[in-house]
Amino acid sequence: MAAGTYKSGVAIIVVYQAVACATGKTVTMDVYDEAHAKDEAKCVAAMTEVAATGRYYATFTPDAEGEWITVMKNTTDSNGEVVKAFAVAGHDLDSVGDTVAAIDTLIKAAGDGDLAAMKVILDAESGVKAAVVALNDFDPATDAVATVTALTGHTAQTGDGYAVVSHVTYGLSAIKTLIDAIPTTAMRGTDNAATEAKQDIIDTVVDGIQTDLDNATDGLGALKTAIDAVSAPAMVG
Repeated sequence: MAAGTYKSGVAIIVVYQAVACATGKTVTMDVYDEAHAKDEAKCVAAMTEVAATGRYYATFTPDAEGEWITVMKNTTDSNGEVVKAFAVAGHDLDSVGDTVAAIDTLIKAAGDGDLAAMKVILDAESGVKAAVVALNDFDPATDAVATVTALTGHTAQTGDGYAVVSHVTYGLSAIKTLIDAIPTTAMRGTDNAATEAKQDIIDTVVDGIQTDLDNATDGLGALKTAIDAVSAPAMVG
């Protein structure tokens, strides 16, 4: 008969009830693995009696998943042979329950509520998705997404704007470098010292000319006075 589902690597307790609860008997237990081959290392020569109750027990640890079988026999009286089967899996209810409890603890610690609250949220999101699909008659999981060129009213673009903007010679960075250099070179020439020296010479020459023109003896004012004096006497004739 089946005795439940058990986890591989965890010891299983097997209980045997002797006929008429006979006590002081020698009860053996043979163990057969998932391939139904006898596992001599796990067999028990004498099960332990629980006090003087006529009930005997022993343990074995399965090391693979599948159906394991035990055969118990009262060898003292040669009667009461019992067969039990055990379904062995990678997990049992205890291990699954412990995992679920650990996940629930982590979720609560993160402040996102318990599993029931999360289910409510997920159900709501599923409803929103269904509403959006119905409204737009489009499901991204099954419908093809149109390309940009296929959109109504779209004007196809050409060229590579990024290549132009980032160009090393006439890109934005290069233009900024030229603009930054204007106050120090382009507006005043590349040889500022020589230019300023020439400007000083010109200023000196102009100042000299102005001094000559202002001279009281032979400047423009003096020449005008002399000219006026020439025309003042009466003409002889």
